[in-house]
Amino acid sequence: RLATPECVGSLPERIPFVKPRLLVKEGQAVKIGSVLFEDKRNPDVKFLSPGGGSIQQINFGKRRVIKEIVIKLDGEEERESFQTFTEADLGIIKRSDLVDAIMRGGCWGLFRVLPFGDIPGQEAEPPSIIVSLDSKEPFQPSPEVYLNEAVDLFQFGVNILKKLSKKVFLTITDTHAGETHLKSMLTHVMEGPYPAGEPGVLLYHTRQHPGENRAWTITGQNLLLLAGLLKQGQYTVERTMVVAGSRGVSQRHVTTRMGV
Repeated sequence: RLATPECVGSLPERIPFVKPRLLVKEGQAVKIGSVLFEDKRNPDVKFLSPGGGSIQQINFGKRRVIKEIVIKLDGEEERESFQTFTEADLGIIKRSDLVDAIMRGGCWGLFRVLPFGDIPGQEAEPPSIIVSLDSKEPFQPSPEVYLNEAVDLFQFGVNILKKLSKKVFLTITDTHAGETHLKSMLTHVMEGPYPAGEPGVLLYHTRQHPGENRAWTITGQNLLLLAGLLKQGQYTVERTMVVAGSRGVSQRHVTTRMGV
């Protein structure tokens, strides 16, 4: 586990397809889960603070593009509270109410629409949602690590997805298929070199008609973030990352947080 840093940041410039509208200013106090900016194309899509403290810097690039929002953390790091749901609630909640709760909690941007990866509109119902537990892209964390002690929360996340779409696929690559805690839940094991394991590859091989083309995708770690929001009422910032490569002296998984 890495030590808590002095500052964390959000990088709107690096989020594809989003046109950010800034909603904070330098010196302003924020909590974990406070809104930092929204998407001009759809103001209901919010992006939240990965830390609690105050806005230390807002750095702009050419044409006033928002490059980074830097938050100086304080000792307490207060959190915003969000509505919580139980398994029973998921059974009776209206789909529109569930979508509203996800959007208020800043997690709607975790969903991406194939083939290009834009954020879906809240009125759209996808033909399927593909959950990628891992990837053959380098430096991706192993699911057996980030799912450790979080299987029940992940199952809650899958139940959330089943309220958003009639079909939910859980995929894993052959690299980790024998090690994951979710063997009974898997729908597809992806074999072969990269990009095997990518959701677009699965869709290419399984679609039966053009109406299935605009499936949604979400990663396993992001599904845990979504599940934590709705089950625990908090915006989760903990992440599992990988230190690797020829310059990685101690190659391993590390627990850190968003914005480091």
